[in-house]
Amino acid sequence: NDAGVLTVHRMGNPIIESRLGSLDAIGLQNSDIFSSISSLSELEKLREQEIEHGQDGMFVILSDVHLDNPAVMRNLDTLFEGFEGMQPLPLFVFM
Repeated sequence: NDAGVLTVHRMGNPIIESRLGSLDAIGLQNSDIFSSISSLSELEKLREQEIEHGQDGMFVILSDVHLDNPAVMRNLDTLFEGFEGMQPLPLFVFM
């Protein structure tokens, strides 16, 4: 609007689907979006390892985390304690 205020009329979330559901929908050969796997047989081996070792992994993505701020470090400690008992532990990404 003219006052420089952003007005949100509607907000939503993307649909939720399992990794297996996504792979079934797009196909295993299309799941390597970075072209880092050299062959389909290598990709199939990775999928077998995922099935064997579990698929319950989680990414926790944090941005604008000021690690030089003591209050942020204390809050990160609290955050990490909340994930302490999880198996497998999530992968934390700091941006």
